[in-house]
Amino acid sequence: MTASCSRIIETIQDADHIHFACHGIHVQEHPLESGLILLTNDSNVDRNSNPDKLGSTRFTLTDIFERVRLSRGPVVVLSACETGLTRVGVSHDEYVGLPAGFFYAGARTVVSSLWPVNDLATYLLMRTMTREHASGISVCAALRKSQHWLRTLSAESVVQEIGRVIEKEKDADRREMMERSKLAMEQMRVSEPFPFASRYWWAGFIVSGLG
Repeated sequence: MTASCSRIIETIQDADHIHFACHGIHVQEHPLESGLILLTNDSNVDRNSNPDKLGSTRFTLTDIFERVRLSRGPVVVLSACETGLTRVGVSHDEYVGLPAGFFYAGARTVVSSLWPVNDLATYLLMRTMTREHASGISVCAALRKSQHWLRTLSAESVVQEIGRVIEKEKDADRREMMERSKLAMEQMRVSEPFPFASRYWWAGFIVSGLG
């Protein structure tokens, strides 16, 4: 199904859990143009570009404020770069950003990021967080457990995780990308036995709202 704002809005309005795994863009000077990039031909999105020149389908903060109404108070996961950044208004009490947009629309919890995030580390973190939350624990507890798990994950375990994903992936381009990641991990097993130990890889994600 082709990504579009209208289809997204229709799909999420009655959802309990909403998970976006895509590119994100934060426009500091025009925060209402910040948003999620649903479809683009460029895998290397420049977050400093003029949003109108990205050649992509964007789900902007304006779209969320004006068009999204969430009836079931869902958990919203924004697994993309810089989705938690905000701009404080002149009165210093209005935080304009994607989390605020989803709260205005009716979300009870938003998981977002404070800086550009790595695809592989984020995939591993979000997959584990989803499983932990599905087991019955809170979003905050699930994220905390997943962050601890990722920081102690060995390079050998990462290689095994990637291998399992490759076996199930049908898209040739994605398999090739994963093979490159797997090779890179295999080469760094000695020099970096725990490749995601640094807080850079996992501390960027935060939980806002009712965790």
